[in-house]
Amino acid sequence: NVLAMHPEKFPCLIVCKSVVKSQWYKQILEWCGPDYGLVQIVDKGFSIPLVANPAMGGDRWKFTIISFDMLRRLNWSDDIYSKFNTVIIDECQHIKNPETWRAAEVRKIAKKVKNVIAASGTSVKNNAGEYFTILNIMHPERFPDFKGYLFRYVDTWTDGYKQKVGGIREDAQESFNKVTEDFI
Repeated sequence: NVLAMHPEKFPCLIVCKSVVKSQWYKQILEWCGPDYGLVQIVDKGFSIPLVANPAMGGDRWKFTIISFDMLRRLNWSDDIYSKFNTVIIDECQHIKNPETWRAAEVRKIAKKVKNVIAASGTSVKNNAGEYFTILNIMHPERFPDFKGYLFRYVDTWTDGYKQKVGGIREDAQESFNKVTEDFI
């Protein structure tokens, strides 16, 4: 609904799980109306987003929907990603590990668009360390590196073999809330 009220945020790339791509299409029609019905669902590795193709009416394609897994198969250039004004990362907890190809691809996209919307009902599933990747994507200047994030905000300890990660430390909750209050 935010996008329908802010047409300057278009075109929009939605990155989601494969099983919800058609659900996203239905929600776009329900929330934005039939004027936004030109939605491309990318399901082939050789697909090029129609928003990037003026010959195909690129300015009329408001949404492109793609799955996390399809990102690996695409060979889209940074120039193509820069055609989008907004990226929505649905269920952003799927990029919790900053070392994965999935997180790297989403990070590459987010660097090229003006607006990033990260959505999740369960953004932290196991520990506060999982929150780093999306914080880094949303505000890399505030959360530049994983070790610094852990040191500053997260309860960590060693079990004698490896480092364990817990939740946001009690003494860091106020500063964490303050540094994230404008976007969470």
